Amino acid sequence: MAALLLLSAGVALASLRAGVEAPQGGGADDGRRLDAVVEEGASSYALDLLDGAECSRRESDRPLPEEGERVLEGYRLRGDCIVARAGYLDLSGKVWGCVVQGAGWADLCVIREGDEGGSEVVSWHMDADDVVP
Repeated sequence: MAALLLLSAGVALASLRAGVEAPQGGGADDGRRLDAVVEEGASSYALDLLDGAECSRRESDRPLPEEGERVLEGYRLRGDCIVARAGYLDLSGKVWGCVVQGAGWADLCVIREGDEGGSEVVSWHMDADDVVP
């Protein structure tokens, strides 16, 4: 459950960063677009959860694909977690994210392609106690 909420928050954050607006309703394409943009209620709840999570941000000289590989390799080397979801969060391939679960914790990592090369890496760490209502 926490992994899905983190993924929802990541998609919401990525869509905000990429300038994507949520569907306004009324069109047949809106149902398909919901795969890329989370419903307002779910994203609000997920963003509230992220407010309480430990957050870190850093710049990387590596391009997005290399930084994504580095992040996943770091989790693989830990050996105490699994990748629940990973992939691009936008259609242009400039925002990538992953949700990683361990025993009693979950991480959300979002990597955005930099304007002048390199990338920006933002990660949230959440313990199980953080999501218990």
